Amino acid sequence: MKIYLVLPDLSYSKIRALELLSRELEVNILVSYSTLKMKPKYVDWLKPLRIVSSNIMLDSGAYHLLRYGIKVNVEEYAQFALKYSSIIDHVVAPDVPEDPEKTVERTLQFAKIYKGEFIPVAQGREPREYMDTLNAITRLANGIIGVGGLDKYKRKPKKLVDIIKPLCRKAKLHLFGIGARHVGVLSKSNLLECVDSLDSVSWLYEIKYRRHSLLKPQNIVDANYKAMKIYLNRVSKHIIQHRGS
Repeated sequence: MKIYLVLPDLSYSKIRALELLSRELEVNILVSYSTLKMKPKYVDWLKPLRIVSSNIMLDSGAYHLLRYGIKVNVEEYAQFALKYSSIIDHVVAPDVPEDPEKTVERTLQFAKIYKGEFIPVAQGREPREYMDTLNAITRLANGIIGVGGLDKYKRKPKKLVDIIKPLCRKAKLHLFGIGARHVGVLSKSNLLECVDSLDSVSWLYEIKYRRHSLLKPQNIVDANYKAMKIYLNRVSKHIIQHRGS
């Protein structure tokens, strides 16, 4: 199972931290089109990011832009993904958080422009809506279906299981916004077998919140490096425990 670190920005300190981390662990990262669009200078960091990363995934950043009331231009996003296809390993179709109908509509629109393989995303508010979306987009998938909008179930483990369980019977999944705790929940429910990959920005919490003092970083590069490593090791522990059960 691949674990993707979400990068909210492509600052030098994060790129340098990833370089250090890649000497010890496999590094997979997810970067959003919204991040690159709002700060075009970050596009220049895609090439050095390619050097230190085993896999780079690009998503539209729809969840991020929604907070600002901004919609992703599907055609612009598709053209961007095509332009940098030699650098990016996996492209995610544009979705609309909690809106299965518009997600399907935008996925079909994206498929007409982007001719390479991509990961369509299931969206919804209830398990049935997620399943309906998955059924509508499965034919467009390259073998993996993304599942979005899971961040809101951080404190609702049963709801998370109710959504993932039926989808597991249909496809291999990439789970967006899943923290280490949720990997543990899915492991206990025997639902990790269908998970091909997941991503999370939770590694940043190691820096932002109470654990910062435990890192004892020498500088911001060291803080990012240690936070990334701790998070990856924590998630990997749940995966190893699942395989041994």
